[in-house]
Amino acid sequence: MRTTQSAKRSAWLLALLLPAMAFGADLGVVVDAGPHDRESTPVHFTAPAALSTNHSWQLRAPDGGTRPIQLFQGEAWFIESNLRAGTSRSYRIEPAPNPSADPTNSLASVWVGKDLELRFDGHPVLQYLAHAGRRPRNNIEPIYERGGYLHPVRTPSGRAVTDDYPANHIHHHGIWSAWTKTRFDGRTPDFWNMGQGKGRVDFSQFDELQVGPVLAGFEARQVQIDTGVSPPVRVLEDTWRAAVYPVRLTQGPPLHVFDLQSDQRLLTEKPLELPKYYYGGLGFRGPWNWNGEANMAYLDSNGVTNRVTANGTRARWYWVGGTVDGALAGIAVLGHPANFRAPEPLRVHPNEPFVCWAPSHLGDWALEPGKVHVARYRFVVFDGAPDAGLLNRLWADFAEPPAVRMEPGTAQAR
Repeated sequence: MRTTQSAKRSAWLLALLLPAMAFGADLGVVVDAGPHDRESTPVHFTAPAALSTNHSWQLRAPDGGTRPIQLFQGEAWFIESNLRAGTSRSYRIEPAPNPSADPTNSLASVWVGKDLELRFDGHPVLQYLAHAGRRPRNNIEPIYERGGYLHPVRTPSGRAVTDDYPANHIHHHGIWSAWTKTRFDGRTPDFWNMGQGKGRVDFSQFDELQVGPVLAGFEARQVQIDTGVSPPVRVLEDTWRAAVYPVRLTQGPPLHVFDLQSDQRLLTEKPLELPKYYYGGLGFRGPWNWNGEANMAYLDSNGVTNRVTANGTRARWYWVGGTVDGALAGIAVLGHPANFRAPEPLRVHPNEPFVCWAPSHLGDWALEPGKVHVARYRFVVFDGAPDAGLLNRLWADFAEPPAVRMEPGTAQAR
């Protein structure tokens, strides 16, 4: 019996040490906070080739504490718990226990029919609705069916802050993306207003799903289709990469935080022209009872609270909220400074719960063959009133994250 236990222990140690020997036990990273205080901040760096996906990895801090690493899309992700502005911390990379065996893992994914739901601490954060055919009312025509969007998106208390197929704009769907005014091959497809029969958006496929200690994420594709010609033409493929993070702050409300990156590629050798227009891009639609001028509150990074005044302006982030199940709930949408025409102009509806990032508002442009149009956003969902200072700090975490550099040697305090 002792011999068997000894053999098992030796095998376990060998499995633990061999990965470290493969890339060198002294490989580490240095994290620089930069000009901002960091707390529970998602951080990533290009994963060294030695970090095999066949093993689990972690960072060991100077105080002996550890932070799990998760590999996703060629990047190594971790959560920096607390790092003051102007300081840095070095870590040693080392093998770690398998995170899937950790009962404290707070992130999860579940299939809800053909759709995907991501969860944090047992609470639903979002659903990615892949397949069409879920019209909630009998009077909605089949032409409005589409897939490839997020709904419902929920606060930590479970309150839904998105709507789907609202009666006054049936083509609005939670958080979705489409172009409105376009020119393509002599036609003018409209992928947004699907009721005109000139364009539509269909889910294509899931490419990746990953759940670990640092993020729950997926990659999926949807296609914008020109239906004004027979047979219809698949014009544009939009690949979404989404990830939910276990962000926990010592002060402030509980948060649901997730990223969405959209990579758009033309599927033809002809450009998609996008003339000047006041909406089209990434849209958000709030709950039905937020309809009406007084029923939805608004705030953006410019300090503007008036929706009429905000319409057409450019902001780093916006927050919208209103009453859901008897309490205030809302969502902040943060735009990345590398986005085209950032800060992107906003279309803010004066009396409906609709906001859209609209780069076409600033003038004509086009998507060109062989090029990728990348747009990145971070979403912060919470109960209660917004704190502009907190949202500015969270925007800095997203737009100006801590710098990470590789460094040989053991972890050191700095």
